[in-house]
Amino acid sequence: MRDILRDREGAVPMLGEELMRLALPPLAGSAFLEIGCHEGYFCGFAWFEGAGKVIGLDADTQALERAAERFPHCAFSGISGNFAKLLVEEGGFDVILCSFLPGFLDTASFLPLLMSGLTRGGTLVLKLPMAEQAPAEGRTITQAALAGPALSPAEPRVAQALDAYVYWDMGESVFPTEDGSKKHILHIRNKAPYAILLPGEPGSGKAGVARRLFAGLPVIHGDTLLTQLAALPPGSLKESHPLLDRLCSGGQHAQSAQALMLQVFNSAAGIQYAHLLAEMAGGRDFVYQGYVHEGFRQVFKKQLEMLGYEVLGVE
Repeated sequence: MRDILRDREGAVPMLGEELMRLALPPLAGSAFLEIGCHEGYFCGFAWFEGAGKVIGLDADTQALERAAERFPHCAFSGISGNFAKLLVEEGGFDVILCSFLPGFLDTASFLPLLMSGLTRGGTLVLKLPMAEQAPAEGRTITQAALAGPALSPAEPRVAQALDAYVYWDMGESVFPTEDGSKKHILHIRNKAPYAILLPGEPGSGKAGVARRLFAGLPVIHGDTLLTQLAALPPGSLKESHPLLDRLCSGGQHAQSAQALMLQVFNSAAGIQYAHLLAEMAGGRDFVYQGYVHEGFRQVFKKQLEMLGYEVLGVE
């Protein structure tokens, strides 16, 4: 790919170094958008890595012409007033790389729109000036560790806007701001609800852990839920969860909760069970306390992750 680009004033080596620092998520089969793409280097890389859709936006029309010439498989266009419309209509990007925002776009105000253009689990890669936080006087090592990172976005409004999301500081960008100050590369994602699984053996103290550590979160008791499902009249779940209905309801109450759990995860009903839990939790954080055979714990975790949950408690 380097041969396609003209190495003017060492620009290509710097872009290569920046590419490493960006630490982009896997791009194969993804939808990729770059804002401030200039001559399309990172768009070309995304296409080279197998991205299914690649769009680059920039305010420099001459740079866009060169980008389109070098990377004809990518779509390039100018940043204009219909930018918000593009995010909505072309939405569902797995990766949005914001290399540069024009001055008329305010980062703090624009951040929610950028995040709304991501797929579930998608990543916004954003470059921001970061400011070092002055440590408090007399702070111990323990206090410093509990205080979190020593860097935060330089603009208070941006820092406040980021509170609605989760982000990781990936380190310094190769390219500074216009005034020469350093930028940091942030990976930003929409917050996912947490599913905290306590799947240990019966009598292992799961109920006590749920009460003490997760007070305030709804706790779904798996054994109780399965017993209730088994006592339902036949056909009660036929419309919403037909596989669960066939396995659990209607005279299955003589079976133990553990036996029913094995039946559920030995069949395709496991995903419907995960759907039922998500419905009961209302898409919010919840604790699941109930025995899950160790052979099915990773399957259970993956099914909840497919529904958009961040799953804790399963190794």
